[in-house]
Order: sequence, then structure tokens, then C-alpha cells
Amino acid sequence: MIENLAGGSNSLFEFKACAGAKYACPNLILDSQELASKLEKQLAEEDLASLLDYQGTKPILPHLKFKIGIAGCPNGCSRPQIRDLSILGRMRVEMIVDDCVSCGECVEVCKEEAIELKSNNTNDCQYAVIDNSKCLDCGECVKSCPTEAIKVKDKGWSLGIGGKMGRHPQFATEVVDLIDSEVLLAKLSKLLKYYAKQRQDKEKLALVLNRLGINRFKEDLNF
Repeated sequence: MIENLAGGSNSLFEFKACAGAKYACPNLILDSQELASKLEKQLAEEDLASLLDYQGTKPILPHLKFKIGIAGCPNGCSRPQIRDLSILGRMRVEMIVDDCVSCGECVEVCKEEAIELKSNNTNDCQYAVIDNSKCLDCGECVKSCPTEAIKVKDKGWSLGIGGKMGRHPQFATEVVDLIDSEVLLAKLSKLLKYYAKQRQDKEKLALVLNRLGINRFKEDLNF
């Protein structure tokens, strides 16, 4: 369930967005195609392609394209982690201990083993505890809980930068977590302008990131 929203040999930007909303994917958290359409419109309105143009060379070779991957959940069917920009829909949850009946449904459904039942030292009852260091924010536990003891605390997009394939592949590094679409679009505009200023010749974003370091990136961009 992946669709290209922009492309062609003369297009600098290449989008891959999951089609979870179109096909009613049960894992969907946020609509990736809606975001991709907004981003494509913004790129055109701000003429951001001109900042990264390769001396007007056409067609633009595949390895020189700026690749954007958007997925509506952490499963990442559109493989955003290996693209210049990696955007994932996420759902942050919280546990209402008093509503937990210790059924263990959330423990069973969690693929990351991020939830376990622990005993309350006061009355010896058990309740579910979420280990946020393991949680991927998929929200499956929310759907599994029969008493609605696990609530949605927040939804938003995470942004990673600098993913690539090639001779030395690497995953994108997350720089922003759980932001709404409008904040994300503003940050992406700022990021692309910064990348255009910092890159040398035809450097991919991943190479600029590796050269400058993630700390400088985040500091300069106030991410």
C-alpha cells in the first residue's frame, strides 16, 4: 500500500507515501497522503527545488533526487527510514492504573515487549506498565484494552533526516518527535534552506549530516 505522489525524470523531489488512509489500513495513525499533498504544494509555492537544482541538468538521475518517505504509522511500509526525509505517524499513550484489570491483553499484543504486568506492593494487585524506552508509539495496545485503561496521550509526526542507500547505507536520524502537520511543514522549509546553504557540490543530505554532525544540525535549526 505505497503510492508515489510526485516523480518523473525531471522532478527533483521524489515522494513515497503509504496509502493507509485510502485502503483503510488498521494500523493507520495519521494520513500520510494528505501530508504529502500539503508538502508538495509548499515545495512548489516556495520554489524550494530551485535551491537544490543541479545546474538545470535534466533528467535528474535517481541517486541525485531528494527522497521523502512518509508513513502513517511506525511500521513504515513506505520505507521512510532510508530516505533523505523520514516522516512517521506516531501515537503516544498513557496508562490509567486505576482502570487496569490485569487481563494482559496489551502485553500479548505488544510486539516490542514494552508492556509488562507488575505487582502493586500495597495490595498485591497487578497492573500494566509501559516501558517508553521500548515503545514505538504504534498504539496497538490502545485498541486491545477492554477497559480503555490505555489512553491516547498525543498523536503527531516524527521527523528523521539523512537516510540513504548506496555503497554506505544508513538509516535516517530522528530530530523531531510528535509535532503536528503545520509545525512539520515549517521545519521542513527551514531544513531544506539550511541544507542548500551547507551542502558542497551535489552532497546528499546524509553526507552533510555526517560532516557537520547531528548536534550542530539541531542547534543551527533550533530543532
